Amino acid sequence: MIFLIRNNYKLIFSILFFSSLLINKKGFTQSVSNDSIFPFEKFINLGEYEGLTSKMIHCIIQDRDGFIWLGTNSGAFRFDGKTFKRFTIDDGLTDNEVFTIYQDRTGRIWFLTFNGRLSFWKDGKIKNPANTPFLKKAFLKESVFSCFDDWRLLERDSS
Repeated sequence: MIFLIRNNYKLIFSILFFSSLLINKKGFTQSVSNDSIFPFEKFINLGEYEGLTSKMIHCIIQDRDGFIWLGTNSGAFRFDGKTFKRFTIDDGLTDNEVFTIYQDRTGRIWFLTFNGRLSFWKDGKIKNPANTPFLKKAFLKESVFSCFDDWRLLERDSS
Protein backbone atom coordinates (compact mmCIF):
# COMPACT_ATOMS: atom_id res chain seq x y z
CA MET A 1 0.00 0.00 0.00
CA ILE A 2 1.53 3.35 -1.03
CA PHE A 3 0.58 6.66 0.52
CA LEU A 4 1.44 9.94 -1.16
CA ILE A 5 2.17 12.50 1.52
CA ARG A 6 2.02 16.05 0.22
CA ASN A 7 2.92 17.97 3.37
CA ASN A 8 4.09 17.43 6.93
CA TYR A 9 0.61 17.64 8.46
CA LYS A 10 -0.56 14.65 6.45
CA LEU A 11 2.62 12.78 7.41
CA ILE A 12 2.17 13.52 11.11
CA PHE A 13 -1.51 12.54 10.96
CA SER A 14 -0.65 9.30 9.15
CA ILE A 15 2.02 8.40 11.70
CA LEU A 16 -0.29 9.14 14.63
CA PHE A 17 -3.17 7.24 13.04
CA PHE A 18 -1.18 4.11 12.25
CA SER A 19 0.67 4.15 15.58
CA SER A 20 -2.71 4.35 17.34
CA LEU A 21 -3.62 1.07 15.65
CA LEU A 22 -0.78 -0.54 17.60
CA ILE A 23 -2.25 0.49 20.96
CA ASN A 24 -5.02 -1.57 22.51
CA LYS A 25 -7.97 -0.18 24.48
CA LYS A 26 -6.08 -0.20 27.79
CA GLY A 27 -3.42 2.17 26.45
CA PHE A 28 -0.58 -0.33 26.33
CA THR A 29 1.14 -1.63 23.25
CA GLN A 30 0.04 -5.03 22.11
CA SER A 31 2.18 -8.02 22.94
CA VAL A 32 4.62 -9.26 20.34
CA SER A 33 2.65 -12.45 19.69
CA ASN A 34 -0.63 -10.58 19.00
CA ASP A 35 0.91 -7.97 16.71
CA SER A 36 0.34 -8.91 13.08
CA ILE A 37 1.72 -5.65 11.64
CA PHE A 38 5.15 -5.74 13.30
CA PRO A 39 5.49 -9.28 14.73
CA PHE A 40 9.20 -8.93 15.63
CA GLU A 41 9.14 -5.43 17.11
CA LYS A 42 8.85 -4.85 20.82
CA PHE A 43 7.37 -1.57 22.00
CA ILE A 44 7.98 -0.07 25.42
CA ASN A 45 6.53 2.96 27.15
CA LEU A 46 8.93 5.53 28.51
CA GLY A 47 7.82 8.19 30.95
CA GLU A 48 8.35 9.77 34.33
CA TYR A 49 10.07 6.72 35.82
CA GLU A 50 12.83 7.05 33.20
CA GLY A 51 12.96 10.85 33.62
CA LEU A 52 10.68 12.08 30.82
CA THR A 53 8.51 14.50 32.78
CA SER A 54 6.90 16.26 29.82
CA LYS A 55 3.81 14.91 28.10
CA MET A 56 4.02 17.23 25.05
CA ILE A 57 6.79 16.36 22.59
CA HIS A 58 7.38 18.67 19.60
CA CYS A 59 10.26 16.81 17.93
CA ILE A 60 12.56 13.80 18.19
CA ILE A 61 16.01 13.28 16.62
CA GLN A 62 18.87 10.84 17.03
CA ASP A 63 22.31 12.46 17.01
CA ARG A 64 25.54 11.05 15.58
CA ASP A 65 26.51 9.63 18.96
CA GLY A 66 23.26 7.66 19.21
CA PHE A 67 21.50 9.82 21.81
CA ILE A 68 17.80 10.52 21.30
CA TRP A 69 16.88 14.19 21.76
CA LEU A 70 13.31 15.36 22.41
CA GLY A 71 12.08 18.94 22.20
CA THR A 72 9.20 19.54 24.60
CA ASN A 73 7.21 22.31 26.26
CA SER A 74 9.38 21.93 29.37
CA GLY A 75 12.88 21.84 27.88
CA ALA A 76 14.99 19.43 25.88
CA PHE A 77 15.52 15.83 26.94
CA ARG A 78 18.42 13.55 25.99
CA PHE A 79 17.84 9.79 26.19
CA ASP A 80 20.88 7.52 26.54
CA GLY A 81 18.97 4.24 26.19
CA LYS A 82 18.05 3.98 29.88
CA THR A 83 17.27 7.39 31.34
CA PHE A 84 16.42 10.92 30.25
CA LYS A 85 18.49 14.01 31.10
CA ARG A 86 16.47 17.24 31.09
CA PHE A 87 17.91 20.58 29.94
CA THR A 88 16.12 23.86 30.75
CA ILE A 89 16.88 27.57 30.89
CA ASP A 90 18.72 26.83 34.15
CA ASP A 91 21.16 24.72 32.08
CA GLY A 92 21.58 27.36 29.36
CA LEU A 93 18.64 26.89 26.99
CA THR A 94 17.20 30.20 25.84
CA ASP A 95 13.61 28.99 26.36
CA ASN A 96 11.95 25.88 27.77
CA GLU A 97 9.58 25.59 24.78
CA VAL A 98 11.77 23.73 22.26
CA PHE A 99 10.01 23.24 18.91
CA THR A 100 12.84 21.75 16.84
CA ILE A 101 16.18 20.12 17.54
CA TYR A 102 18.63 19.95 14.64
CA GLN A 103 22.16 18.59 14.31
CA ASP A 104 24.29 20.46 11.79
CA ARG A 105 27.19 19.03 9.79
CA THR A 106 29.72 20.22 12.38
CA GLY A 107 27.95 18.20 15.10
CA ARG A 108 26.33 21.07 16.98
CA ILE A 109 22.83 20.30 18.21
CA TRP A 110 20.63 23.37 17.78
CA PHE A 111 17.57 24.15 19.89
CA LEU A 112 14.91 26.20 18.06
CA THR A 113 12.61 27.78 20.58
CA PHE A 114 9.41 29.73 21.08
CA ASN A 115 11.12 33.01 21.96
CA GLY A 116 13.34 33.04 18.84
CA ARG A 117 16.65 32.99 20.67
CA LEU A 118 19.05 30.28 19.52
CA SER A 119 21.19 27.94 21.58
CA PHE A 120 23.16 24.80 20.79
CA TRP A 121 24.89 21.84 22.46
CA LYS A 122 28.61 21.41 21.77
CA ASP A 123 31.30 19.58 23.74
CA GLY A 124 28.97 18.82 26.64
CA LYS A 125 27.77 22.41 27.17
CA ILE A 126 24.87 24.53 26.01
CA LYS A 127 26.00 27.65 24.18
CA ASN A 128 23.66 30.64 24.22
CA PRO A 129 23.79 34.44 23.65
CA ALA A 130 25.22 34.99 27.15
CA ASN A 131 28.33 32.84 26.53
CA THR A 132 28.65 32.86 22.71
CA PRO A 133 28.96 36.30 21.05
CA PHE A 134 27.72 35.41 17.54
CA LEU A 135 24.42 34.16 18.99
CA LYS A 136 23.62 37.69 20.25
CA LYS A 137 23.21 38.76 16.61
CA ALA A 138 20.96 35.80 15.80
CA PHE A 139 17.85 36.97 17.69
CA LEU A 140 14.88 36.49 15.36
CA LYS A 141 12.06 38.04 17.47
CA GLU A 142 9.78 35.17 16.35
CA SER A 143 9.31 31.51 17.17
CA VAL A 144 11.67 29.26 15.19
CA PHE A 145 10.34 25.98 13.77
CA SER A 146 12.87 24.84 11.15
CA CYS A 147 16.41 25.37 9.88
CA PHE A 148 19.00 24.02 7.45
CA ASP A 149 22.74 24.19 6.76
CA ASP A 150 23.71 26.84 4.22
CA TRP A 151 26.61 25.08 2.50
CA ARG A 152 27.77 28.22 0.68
CA LEU A 153 27.94 30.21 3.90
CA LEU A 154 29.80 27.40 5.70
CA GLU A 155 32.32 27.07 2.86
CA ARG A 156 32.90 30.84 2.77
CA ASP A 157 33.43 31.04 6.54
CA SER A 158 35.89 28.14 6.55
CA SER A 159 38.19 29.68 3.93
